[in-house]
Amino acid sequence: FDFRAASKAGSRLSWMLGYNVYKSAVSDILELNFQRVGVEPGTTPPPAFSTRGGELKTTGHAIYGMVGYELSDKLNVQGELRYTIDDQAFTGFGSANAAQGKQSFKYLTPRFSVNWKPNRDLLVYATAARGVKTGAFNANAFNTDFFRYGSESNWTYEAGVKTSWLGGKLVANAGVFYVDWQDINAQKQMPFSTLAVIGNNGDAEVKGIEAQIAYKATRNLSLNASGALMDPKYKKGVFDGEVAYICGEIAGSTATNANCTANVGGNQIARASNKQFSVGSSWDIPEILTNVDGYLRADYSWQSSKYSTGMNLQEQGAISLVNARAGIKYGNFELAIWAKNLMDRKYVSRSSVVASTVDGGPLS
Repeated sequence: FDFRAASKAGSRLSWMLGYNVYKSAVSDILELNFQRVGVEPGTTPPPAFSTRGGELKTTGHAIYGMVGYELSDKLNVQGELRYTIDDQAFTGFGSANAAQGKQSFKYLTPRFSVNWKPNRDLLVYATAARGVKTGAFNANAFNTDFFRYGSESNWTYEAGVKTSWLGGKLVANAGVFYVDWQDINAQKQMPFSTLAVIGNNGDAEVKGIEAQIAYKATRNLSLNASGALMDPKYKKGVFDGEVAYICGEIAGSTATNANCTANVGGNQIARASNKQFSVGSSWDIPEILTNVDGYLRADYSWQSSKYSTGMNLQEQGAISLVNARAGIKYGNFELAIWAKNLMDRKYVSRSSVVASTVDGGPLS
């Protein structure tokens, strides 16, 4: 449910005020349970390795508003603010017990922007905004301090330009950004266990620059390209709970000569690339039949190798993909065939660490 009131268009001062209510339910949650090896047979039956049937229900309420003002025909400013309350209720089965939990998240998410448009072909802008992702529950860590985990948040600052050339045939944009990331939600391991849970895993920052260009070469042919250079790093003092067990830096670890550390401050964020670019083209075919238009599209994307963990010791390899699409359009109808990863490249999409007997954990 969303209720919104706004000012009329055409005024220098604009405003908007709204109220939002929403509900969601995520069911059939997979829960994993582990038991150490060496337990005496016939004593306590081990927990189920996996169970299903959990449900996370969320009820949210939000009040939001916006105020904008045109300082001149070329310069305007805008401020937005949203106050949200998310109430969560979880029921399921974790650690061989009925897991139930409730928690509430209350947070403000403001956004501020300044736009300067000296002419129709140039826009210079700057924004600052806060984002929040709520926490949740680890069903298989019921009755421990790891059953609940908190929200993560970030402040994102961006400035850039958007330009148009050749009567609108060529569009070129560029921007720089900085993300101040707090309490990252990430995989981590529990003391005296190889059980992996989700938890708040410290702070990070991302600095970057990005650019896009699009060119209407002919009536039928369009070309585009984009790229980004980033520096995603953990802040000083971050203790990575994902690798703490195998580095022997968490209670219960049996690693005696790990030759690694879970102190990852200054390292590149796990599973985050620092370079990427893409190029693409499309060919429009008007009037294949009466009122039927066709098109062909192809795109190539590349991203640099990622580190599998915050230790930055093992890389997953770069990823380069080709996608293609062809279709026809008739009014509001479209029929298309498409292929993702057309060249059938093999690549690692994600890698996760699990403690093993080789790494010092009690089970693999």
